[in-house]
Amino acid sequence: MADKSEQSEFKDKAEEWGNSLLGEMSADNIIVKDTNTFSFAKAYKYIKDGKQVSRYGWDNPSMWIVMYNRSNNHYKDENLLLGFEDFIVMMTTEGKYVPWTPSQTDLLTEDWILI
Repeated sequence: MADKSEQSEFKDKAEEWGNSLLGEMSADNIIVKDTNTFSFAKAYKYIKDGKQVSRYGWDNPSMWIVMYNRSNNHYKDENLLLGFEDFIVMMTTEGKYVPWTPSQTDLLTEDWILI
């Protein structure tokens, strides 16, 4: 198990990564690239390619998801990433990144868009 200094360093790096992404991809900079809607299957293909997607059905257009992986992690220290696998994160309405799992509705709707 990691000691407190390693945990603190990891937390600091995670915050640094989140803040750098916020600067690059803030809600103010969102541009809808494609007004055609599609299924989650296509949305998943887009996020696997590093693109951001959202749903028309979500309450706020600043909410979107993206795949976290080693190529877009913004970490400077690769050693902190050992043990991490790819996962989906969501930009929340508060401007925070959180791990995200699709609901049944998210999986079955056809209102996904590329942003």
